[in-house]
Formats: sequence, structure tokens, C-alpha cells
Amino acid sequence: MRDMARDLDRALIRPGEAVSFRDRDDLLETLDRLDQPVPARQQGRTRDQREHFCMLRYLRRLAGEDLLPLPVTLSKPPVGQDPPDFILEWPQSL
Repeated sequence: MRDMARDLDRALIRPGEAVSFRDRDDLLETLDRLDQPVPARQQGRTRDQREHFCMLRYLRRLAGEDLLPLPVTLSKPPVGQDPPDFILEWPQSL
């Protein structure tokens, strides 16, 4: 059985990685299992830690409010010219 939380974590960090979610429950359960630590400001947060935390909160908000059409594939774009933090893709290129 695949570890969706680890797959999502990788897809938010590593360019070229992707993970798919078949329904809202699948996405919310994965977000619940994913560790989201962010050190206190005085402990020296990195930009990557802040961005990762914000992306997960954004996804939780979309899924929690049922604003995200599913199924969906989330991917980190390849390294290039100022890419977005992540890309959401739907079947049939919607």
C-alpha cells in the first residue's frame, strides 16, 4: 500500500514528482497524516518550511470547503523560470 502522505510531501518539495487523489476523503486523510512542523520564528524557519506549511494549509482549505474538483493530480513543476509552487491537473485536461 502506498504512503500517500509521503507521496504528497515529495510532490510539494521535489520538481517532477506527482501524486493523485481520487476523492475529497482521500486528500483530507492524507493531509491529516502529513507532519506539518514549522519551527518558531526565533528558531529560524526556512523559506521552504514556510512555503510547505502554507501549501498544505491552502490545500486543506480547498478540500475542506469542497472547492477542489476531484479526482486531481498535484505535481511540482520541473525546475525552471520562477515556476508556481505546485500544479493541479484534472482528467481530460480540465
